[in-house]
Amino acid sequence: MNHYRLLMQGVPESATVRACLDLLNVRGWFPLRVLCGVFQTLDGKRHVSGPPKGTPDYACLHWHYPAFLLETKRPIGGVLAEAQVQRQHIIHTGYHLPILVCADAHELTVWLDEHEAKHGQPPRRERPRL
Repeated sequence: MNHYRLLMQGVPESATVRACLDLLNVRGWFPLRVLCGVFQTLDGKRHVSGPPKGTPDYACLHWHYPAFLLETKRPIGGVLAEAQVQRQHIIHTGYHLPILVCADAHELTVWLDEHEAKHGQPPRRERPRL
């Protein structure tokens, strides 16, 4: 077992999520949390339906690059549930959206480098005058 795997064994999924969200924000991406399932309103009178179970955790948007969906997993031993595998297959084949299942920020960095390189540098934007 290499040194990296030994270090990552005790890292919870929440640390992976924080690192990935920080990286996305620094690179100009807007991550939106996708809450799945059925939720009851605070007054208890209505039920609100979100996307079906298995939908990836985040929709990541950028002003220049195409959007993608991000599913985070804990670094060691995180596996997709059957509902996630099925839903990701439906999303990918039906809508042709890229989906990244990510276990650490380094994996996201490598994927973002490739994704952004495919679509070229964004045009230079002028700063708005105040």
